[in-house]
Amino acid sequence: MSVQSIDRAVDIMSLFSAEATRLGITEIAAALGLSKTTVHGLASTLKARGLLRQDAETRKYSLGMKLFELGAMLTASLKLNRVGQGAVQRLANDTGLNARLAVWERPAMLVALTAFPGMPSPPLNQMGPRVPAHCSAIGKAVLMSLPAADLARWLDAAKLERFTPNTLIDRQALERQLGEFRRQGFAEDNEEFLLGLCCRAAPIKERGVVAGSVSLSAAPEQLAGRDGRELARLLLAAATEISRAMA
Repeated sequence: MSVQSIDRAVDIMSLFSAEATRLGITEIAAALGLSKTTVHGLASTLKARGLLRQDAETRKYSLGMKLFELGAMLTASLKLNRVGQGAVQRLANDTGLNARLAVWERPAMLVALTAFPGMPSPPLNQMGPRVPAHCSAIGKAVLMSLPAADLARWLDAAKLERFTPNTLIDRQALERQLGEFRRQGFAEDNEEFLLGLCCRAAPIKERGVVAGSVSLSAAPEQLAGRDGRELARLLLAAATEISRAMA
């Protein structure tokens, strides 16, 4: 493949999303401004390599299992997952809540690992979703830990999109909130990204530089009556343990 063909192949795979899991040749060609002949040739090659699948009836394409295999290898190879999986599973077991590790993939966060309570270890075959930083606890934990100049640059470029009625889309309000979170040591998201989901997250650092975050998430009713200070203590302890292991 030429460099141009590789670029186009990546563009094709990048068109697929949770909202567009199956695409036909015509749709792909229109989205990328390419001829159907060109798209057909590239899609056929990607299909032969297992990177795309084709439905026998509709003839539409979807992402192939080879990408799942590659994603599973990436999940297992991430340093954050390798050193943090034990701590995040203990956090889930100790709190009875789902716990996650997320990596800072500018400008957003990528959930790298999810641990469920009552399990011996988190599954290493999960990656994603990608989550906006401005309205998620995992993202705000990173944003509050950035140097002032880096945060300003991020905010200058960021699109503060509204996802729920609780989403902060005013820059000054977000900056004030990040300051409050910085003082308490962890970030919060009260149904700002998804209605029915509340999160708490603390930053993870590698040699003093923020690299990701660890979080607890639950429905609002699950948090009602819980000792917030104890949850924060366990969360911060996990973040400290993982940060030390990252050094």
